[in-house]
Amino acid sequence: MSSVEILHMSFNRDGTSLSVGTVESCFHLSVDAPEHPERLEYGTNLGSRIVTRLGRSSLVALVFVHTPRKLRIFNMIKNEEICSQLYKDSILGVRITQLKMVVCLEHRIYIHSTKNMQDCDVKGTNPNPRGVFSLSEEGERLLLAFPATETTGEIQVFDVVSKTTQRLIKAFEQPLANLQFNDQGTLLAASSVEGTHIVVLNPLDGRCIYKLYRGYSSVEVYHMCFSKDDVFLAVTSSNPTIHIFKLDNAVVDNNNCKLEQEHGAPPLSPTKRNTIHQSATCEASSSSSPPRSSPVDESDKDALATSNSGETGTDYNSYYSLNSWIGWAKSTIVPILPSNISESLTGTNRAFATIRMPYKDVRSIVAVTTSYTEEGPEGRVIVGAYDGLIYIYKFKKDVGGECELLKQIEAVGK
Repeated sequence: MSSVEILHMSFNRDGTSLSVGTVESCFHLSVDAPEHPERLEYGTNLGSRIVTRLGRSSLVALVFVHTPRKLRIFNMIKNEEICSQLYKDSILGVRITQLKMVVCLEHRIYIHSTKNMQDCDVKGTNPNPRGVFSLSEEGERLLLAFPATETTGEIQVFDVVSKTTQRLIKAFEQPLANLQFNDQGTLLAASSVEGTHIVVLNPLDGRCIYKLYRGYSSVEVYHMCFSKDDVFLAVTSSNPTIHIFKLDNAVVDNNNCKLEQEHGAPPLSPTKRNTIHQSATCEASSSSSPPRSSPVDESDKDALATSNSGETGTDYNSYYSLNSWIGWAKSTIVPILPSNISESLTGTNRAFATIRMPYKDVRSIVAVTTSYTEEGPEGRVIVGAYDGLIYIYKFKKDVGGECELLKQIEAVGK
């Protein structure tokens, strides 16, 4: 572990550059050639609490430790300050696109023109002490998402170009911990302070598209990242396992919430599926008593009979009655078991691929990229950890499973 404390890490848009702020300086490290990082130093006593780079450009936004209310815009090639902006409260987060620069404070969000900082809109917000927000990079709309309240998981989606609120979405009962758009602003991933599952939403109509289960033990979700093709979503947390979920390759159905079925469950008929989807919401459901078995569609009986052809002693009603009891047990009994037991029972490997990190409770960020080798394109997962190390993994996009560690690099010298 590095002897120099890391205060902030962020990837640029395409995951080719990692920005690192420490108690002494800040620098940018090229992930394409991490053995020879390009560094941008600003002195030995100017700790950087926020450092964000605009794509592959020379434009960098910095917030120093000793001036938490002041945003500085630097040209990293010329090593000079372009401009600065002072705010009333401490800056909690900064996002930059070609058109807009968004600065998040606890009670306000400032939306600047990237070309002219004086061109600014101010949006008041409810208390947001965690500085939770996300800004889409491109697409037909430039969308901003942030908590609508401090106490519940309601999301406000705001169009920064038209300056209109697009949608209020209730994603969780608990407060929000993390939000992440895909580049186009067509998908929005959200997690709560509980951290047991992630929902992927359509930000324009508010529909829950996917519900992804991380595990039954509560964790702090540190970072989420979509792959550039929107097929994968990677999630880091205080748990040592990094989860990579594979999203449905089919056309996104904005009218339904696609809940993962248990392995081995027979496919539902359209009638049954529509009934479930109409009643499904983004909130996790729970029950204090075991459920009763419910009526079954004839078509579902046929589906089960077909899936179990050649087997004997299988009854549809008993199958679903058993599964309903299992579901009740998992929601009421499993959460009170020790984490190592509960996670093995509930199968946190519902993720398509996983990475087992050598640490626990070390903050980290992640990027899912593609590396072009002599054998062809290969998936890569890059993890920037606040212990001062960068981990690069081989990710098999076709089969998933445990990712293979390719190299481990010191981001900050000892």
